Order: sequence, then structure tokens, then C-alpha cells
Amino acid sequence: MNQLTQQVQQQAEGLNRQAREMQKLEQQNQEMQRQAQQKLEQQNREMQKLEQKTEQVQQQASVMTALKREMDVLKRELQDAKNLKKDLADHKQQQTRDKAELRREMPKMIEKELGKIGSELKSADLGTMKMVVSNTSQQFKQLQKQIYDSGVLRPKIEIVEEAEAVPVGMLELGEDMFSARLLVKLGFIKGRQEACDEARELFLKENPEMNNSDMEEDSEEPEHLRFDELVHGIMIPEVREGGNGYFQVTYGWLMVCAMCMAVQLLIVLVVIRHGIHAGEICLDEPRSGSSWWTLHVSKACAVVVAGTLMGKELMDTVNYLMVSILLEGNNDIEVVASAIIRIITIILIALANIVSFATAYSPADVFMSMTALSFIGEIGNFGLDIAKRGVLGHHIGKVMTELNFQIHLMTEYPPWFRTVHNITLTLTGGFTIFFTFLLMFQLNEPICGADGTGTNIFSFLTDFFSITA
Repeated sequence: MNQLTQQVQQQAEGLNRQAREMQKLEQQNQEMQRQAQQKLEQQNREMQKLEQKTEQVQQQASVMTALKREMDVLKRELQDAKNLKKDLADHKQQQTRDKAELRREMPKMIEKELGKIGSELKSADLGTMKMVVSNTSQQFKQLQKQIYDSGVLRPKIEIVEEAEAVPVGMLELGEDMFSARLLVKLGFIKGRQEACDEARELFLKENPEMNNSDMEEDSEEPEHLRFDELVHGIMIPEVREGGNGYFQVTYGWLMVCAMCMAVQLLIVLVVIRHGIHAGEICLDEPRSGSSWWTLHVSKACAVVVAGTLMGKELMDTVNYLMVSILLEGNNDIEVVASAIIRIITIILIALANIVSFATAYSPADVFMSMTALSFIGEIGNFGLDIAKRGVLGHHIGKVMTELNFQIHLMTEYPPWFRTVHNITLTLTGGFTIFFTFLLMFQLNEPICGADGTGTNIFSFLTDFFSITA
């Protein structure tokens, strides 16, 4: 029993020792867990600190990037200023050289100098970067001040490559239907040209790599369509092309002009025919001195007035044709044909005046005939006035009211204008002098014969026109 008791005690002591060892192991395990938890918390705190430092580094990097961009801008401005100073100095040294050579060499010089200048900037830290930016800004301002103070920029600023053209002459078109028709056509052409210019500018803005000179070469616009280089004063009609108003202002107004011209020719031919028939009237006895002088002086005065009006109408036609040639070229058949018909009409009106004056047997009839034929010559002006009042429609009235008949020429008159002007004045003066002398002293009223009839004052014309008595 004692042995068993001892064995049991020994086993109990062994178990107690094992229990104590287990407790120690548990304590060690708890201590290790506590230490591991502390290390984990410490690592988390260190990770948070690292994240904060990373954010600070990123912020500093963004600030550094912005400062680098600003520094690059200042660097480029400084380089541009240095290049400008260099180029201006070269420009002053090469003043005697040909301008074309200078324009060829200048871009090469600029590219060569730009190739030598580096754009790299290195900085140790943020403080150094700020200091460099400040120093560079001060240097740029000082260099800019030196350039302006030295005056080397003045020749460059004062050079104006394209000086504004100054009008050298003002031309006033006659305010008639045909001039209005021409101005309307020119206004639409100018509107199309300005629309093309705006489209070209918009295209160049959207495509900066394209060269403006290349665009102009591709467009191949004829020189005579450059209104801004030739004239000022052409008004653009406020009518949409292709609409109902456009057809009224163009084709409708053209028909009105044609009808007006036809009416003028009809009236003039009727007056001439009637005047030739009226030449058969004769007088029973010759006029007395005072009566003869009163009648023939009235005829002479009427011829002078008619000749002056004829000169005005001819010069209006010449100006009308000249403006068309300057701005439209030599291929406008409508203008050339209308000018020829207008000249024929003016000559026929002048002849109708002579026929009416020759067959007038009282001073009152002379001046009444002069007034009537002057009215016929002014039908084109009256037609334009009627159109301005809106009788021919709203669109026509609006466009005709806005027309400007004073054209400011930006170039000299064409070489042939002076010759045509002198010929017109010579013909007008010759017509006036010749027919004044003819009506004053040669074409006297026929005296009736014994049978009560007399010789037709225009007997030399009756055979030509095959007109019987």
C-alpha cells in the first residue's frame, strides 16, 4: 500500500508539474500574442505615416510640375526676347540688303538659334525652384525694359506692310435703273466674296497648319473681283440669294429695265417720225426781225440745253460701263449691250430734239418740246424713284433705297477713260455748236408757194427714210 501510495503521489506530482508547465506555456503564448498585437498596431501606425508622407510627396510633386510649367513658359519668353533682340540687331546690320533675301534668311536664323537653346530645367528642391523662377522673371523684365529703352523695336513697329489704301477719285453713277441694276449685281458678288473670306478664316483657325498664302493660291480668285482693293461704297443687298426676293431684285428688275428702254425707243421714234411729217408746214410770209430772232434764239438755247443733257447721259453711260469693266471684267454682255442701246437712245433723243425744234414755229413750242423730250430721257430716273416708293414690291423698294451711287475708286482711272471722256466732251460740244448754227441760220421755216404748199424742211431725210408726204 505504501508503495502504491508513493506511486500515486509521484504520479500526482508529475501531473502537477505538467499542469504548471502548461500554465507557463499558456502565459508565454498570451505574451507572444500581446507582443504580436503591439507589433501589428505599430506597423499600422507606420503605414498611416507612410501614406501621409506619400500624399505630401504627391502634393509637392504637383507643385513642382506646375512650377516647371511656369518656368518653361518664362524660359520660352526669355528665349523669344533674346531671339528678338538678336534678329533686330541682324535686321539693322542688313538694311541695305534686298528685302526678299531678308525674308528668306530670317526664318532660317530663327530656327538655328532656337535649336541651340535647351529647354531642360533641373532643380534640387522647391526652394531652389522658387528662387530660379524669381531670378528668371526679373531677368526677363530687365531685358524687356532694355529692349524697349534702346528703341530697336521702333523700326519694326513703324513698318506697315500693307498700308490702308486712300481713295484717289470719287465716281458718281447716274441714279437710273441701269446703274441700280449694276450696283445690285456687284453687291451680290461682294457678298459672296466676303462669305468666302469668312469661310477661309474659319478654316484657317480650325486648321492652323495650313498656310494662308497656300489658300490664296488654291482659290485663284480673279484680281478684278477684289472690291476692297479697287472701290469702296458697294452695298450688299439684304436679300437671301435663291429666295423670292432675290428673283424679284435680279430678274424682275432686269425685265423692268428692258421695258423702260423699249418704251423710250418707241417714244423717240414716234416723235422723230411725227417731226419729219410736221416739216411740211409752211408760212405765208417771212417772219419779221424781232419774231425771227426770238424764235431762233429760243431754238439755239434749247439746243444748248439738249446738248448739255446729252453730255450728262453719255458720261453716266461711260461711268456705268467703266465700273462694270473694273469690277466684273470685259465679259459682261448685258452691260455692254445695255450701254450700246443707251448710247443709241441718247443720240436718237438728241435728234428728236433737233427735229422738234426745227418744226416748232413759236418759242413756247420749242421749250415745250425740250421739256417733253427731257422727260423721255429721264424715264430711267423716274422708274428708279417709283421703285424706291415700293410700287414694284417690298424687296425691290428696300434694295433700291439702300443703294449707294457714289463709288470711291482705290486705283487710278483706266487708261482709256480719259480718252473716252475727251471724245464724249468733243462730240457733245460739236453737236451743240453744229446744230445751234444750223437751227439759227440754216433751217428757216419754208414759205408757201402759189399752190399753198411748201417744201418739207427735212426733204433730205424723207428720201432716206422713204417717207411720203
